Amino acid sequence: MRFPIRRLYSVAASAGWSSPAVVPREMAPQFHFLTVENPAFLPDSNISQLLSEVLRCHTYSDRNVFNNVEKILKRSTNPDGVRLSKTKFIAVVFHAFGDEDVRKKLLKLADETEKCRIPGLKREQELFYKSMLPSNKLPTFEKCMYKDDLILCYFRRELKSANWLNIKSLLSAHPSSINLYNHISSLLDIVNQQKIPAQEALDVFMAFARHQNPYFINSDDFQKMFQKTSLFTVSKCTPNEFKHPKTSISQKECDLLKKNIDERVKSTKEGFVRTKEYEAMIRQVKKWKGSEKITDGNGVVVVDSLNYGKGVDPKEWKTISKQFEKVKFATRNPPKRIRDDVLKRYNGNAMFCDKLSTDDVLILRMALEFGPRTCLVTNDRYTDHRSLVCQTNENLQRIWDEFLVDAVHRHNFHNIERRRDYNLRIRRLDSDSDGDSTWILPVVTIKNDQYQIRSMQFYKIQKRK
Repeated sequence: MRFPIRRLYSVAASAGWSSPAVVPREMAPQFHFLTVENPAFLPDSNISQLLSEVLRCHTYSDRNVFNNVEKILKRSTNPDGVRLSKTKFIAVVFHAFGDEDVRKKLLKLADETEKCRIPGLKREQELFYKSMLPSNKLPTFEKCMYKDDLILCYFRRELKSANWLNIKSLLSAHPSSINLYNHISSLLDIVNQQKIPAQEALDVFMAFARHQNPYFINSDDFQKMFQKTSLFTVSKCTPNEFKHPKTSISQKECDLLKKNIDERVKSTKEGFVRTKEYEAMIRQVKKWKGSEKITDGNGVVVVDSLNYGKGVDPKEWKTISKQFEKVKFATRNPPKRIRDDVLKRYNGNAMFCDKLSTDDVLILRMALEFGPRTCLVTNDRYTDHRSLVCQTNENLQRIWDEFLVDAVHRHNFHNIERRRDYNLRIRRLDSDSDGDSTWILPVVTIKNDQYQIRSMQFYKIQKRK
């Protein structure tokens, strides 16, 4: 069931700035009553959950939803957690609207909301309230339950007041809490109106982009950031235009990643990969390294055979062997009827795993055992394994990402990405004689929730002279 959206006011319509043009989403069925004019019943419990759902779905711009939530907000409540949720909701919606009449109504609701008594919640409630008042001061956001919401509220306050210094400060200190791409038009207006130096603005934008994803930017965000301004020159380039030696994760980092994968495999007690099989794979790689004098994985590519062969072992791999000196395969044990043929085809350059094993883990661990410069041919993204192995360890996540972004070569109909002699990174080149910098930006389109790495393009970004 879908409910109609009746706009109360245009979001951020009259304040000279714009909040995200977010299309409301359908709320969970238990909250559909909010879309009805004068519903027969408004709940007294689970208020925090209700308010969070309205924020999550951005349905506060629906007239009925807004009016019904307003009635709920006016009711007195005792738990401090609900009082904080109310003030948070009011502040977030306040900063989503540009209409001053709506803002006044919301600020009045905030004034009438009971104050929290628990010191920590009281402080956070006050921070949400103060975000709706003009000020040049930015608070600290330590030990806050709703840190991201608070930071977004203050960021939007600074956008409305066009405080460039505070905007820069928030983007620098809390880039993970702000989606700059949704506010780029407002920020460019401030840059133009206040005549902010183009190089300064460019460095702020690119530092944010690199924090969000140090490897590349998706094409939609690229369009938002650079295609609607005359401040910068944007030109296509090739990786060969910027000479930057290719690097890899260190052997120490490689060993750390191997150690954590080993611990994960061990902790699953045969539920992930059979121990004997896992240990046999490591012994085989060490044997290859010794007999073929392989160091650091130089010139080695590990091919996920069934992924590359679309579910079957490939019969040829010329596009791979043309680019890599040593091609090693990882595949399932073949059925008896074709086993001899498959073994002969791989000529001793394959590692076979049991059909019940998680071959992704074996393939990744096999590549790491060869060394930090090993490459991989696969279309797998290893997302689940990343979360299982790295947990919340940011350093481990960085090592994992840096290894895979440089190691993995995607394929399509037996064509693989060209072997890269550069790192896939957003880079700032050395400054010129005027002190101005050039940024190199890889741009990738997204199709069916997949990054189209093979069609990646590179752009050179500079301030307009």
